[in-house]
Amino acid sequence: MSGAQLVAEAADPVLALRFDAPHVPGRGIGVLVINYNTARQTLRCLESIQQSTVLPDWVLVLDNASSEDDFQHLLHGCRPPEGGTLQIYRSDENLGFAKGSNVLIDLLLEQPACRYIMLLNNDAVAQRDMLASLRTALGDAGEEVGLAGGRMHKLADPTQVDTLGIALYASLMPADRKTLEDIYVGPTGGCCMLTRALVNRLKSVSGYCFDPRFFVIAKTPTWLYARCCSATALSI
Repeated sequence: MSGAQLVAEAADPVLALRFDAPHVPGRGIGVLVINYNTARQTLRCLESIQQSTVLPDWVLVLDNASSEDDFQHLLHGCRPPEGGTLQIYRSDENLGFAKGSNVLIDLLLEQPACRYIMLLNNDAVAQRDMLASLRTALGDAGEEVGLAGGRMHKLADPTQVDTLGIALYASLMPADRKTLEDIYVGPTGGCCMLTRALVNRLKSVSGYCFDPRFFVIAKTPTWLYARCCSATALSI
């Protein structure tokens, strides 16, 4: 089964709520968040994004077939963004993280001005400089770099590391990188920024960004990644 077929199987989500702020920041950044029966955490995540020093132009949320109570909590708890657009979509089936992310990415790519795509776990709290730091890391690294990720620390104790990205251990299974001594493979999908150029390349090669069969990002040659040394998000 081809990657294009895998993506096509995803049910079309329905736009349930949209807020448009009076002005658009114009940074070309879109943030993608997935909710599944954790509206309280998602609302906290969205609030933290609105405290960013650099505001996104678009925030897209996919509700992954949550209970009706949780979905209504999400809808009624959202407030208009400080800038740009907030859109909440509803799926009748739980698409999972990989397929759900692919759906949101495709929706965001409908915006010609979008240059950066930020993936953020809904249980994360964005630090104020997260978007600015990751965008700067990509800009400083050059056009051959298409993916940047930062550190995630524990929300309950910000001095403790949650993940420093993904490492590959003796078992050959990828896992959260806990120390700087572990070999760095790449950023975690729960807090990373991709360039539009990389996303277009992934889709041209594989037909998607995330492989729903393996819960991993698609492979493409010639692209490199960058990482930030400061904490960019706190996670529970």
